[in-house]
Amino acid sequence: MGATIRATACWATLATLVAGCVVHETKPLPKINATQAGREIPEAELLDVAVHAFDPGVPPEIAKNEQMLNKKRIYPDIREAESRYVASMLRGTLEASGQWGAVRVCPGNVEFVDVSVSGKIVESTGAKLALQVTVKDSTGRVWLNNKQYASSADIGSYKTDAALKARDPFQNVYSEVANDMLTAREALTVQNRRDVRRVTQLEFAMDLAPQAMDGYLDHDQKGLVKVTRLPAADDPITTRIDRIRERDSGVVDTASRCLVMPMA
Repeated sequence: MGATIRATACWATLATLVAGCVVHETKPLPKINATQAGREIPEAELLDVAVHAFDPGVPPEIAKNEQMLNKKRIYPDIREAESRYVASMLRGTLEASGQWGAVRVCPGNVEFVDVSVSGKIVESTGAKLALQVTVKDSTGRVWLNNKQYASSADIGSYKTDAALKARDPFQNVYSEVANDMLTAREALTVQNRRDVRRVTQLEFAMDLAPQAMDGYLDHDQKGLVKVTRLPAADDPITTRIDRIRERDSGVVDTASRCLVMPMA
């Protein structure tokens, strides 16, 4: 809890400093919004998303060189806070779009999720945010491969009007990532999306009962995981595994709430 409070304080301090840095700007940026779901997505195609805390982007060769860090305007404590804040903002953007199933900020060691999002902070000066993002699904299919996103701060977010302040100064970045993820998902066939969910379920089952679940998954010519067969609907082993997975999801939800940074 203490670490979260310190991280939040760092972010608040940065925002205050940035407000002073950008007052000379006069033209707000055009707003990019995440595409909202226009229909109810069938449960069999509703993909869960794990957003991992971003790499803070502190170069290891200068990580202990305070003079070099200051020269490059990299402040490790603030970057550490930002790594979780960025993940939280992206999670909120994806969740609000209604395009996905459960969207969580997860520890890096969380496995067996339909879609995983990871990334790195390339630049964060308060006046500009640049991210590098990778997205892949449980079959091994890469949706975004180290794609770069960058934007200047939207000065409207630093004004005193409450309606303007409600929008994060770098919301355009999060919305662009969300829209690119949606484009990648829409490029998949219905069968592809259903297979992603099935692969996730079967990989979880194989981790718990490797002998009982042997032969259900294989790899295709591209190296992607594919479903070769499905267990019977009334299979007692898969029924027990499904119950375990529900409890596991509850644990992940708890961990996710601990990692999510306040966005107020």
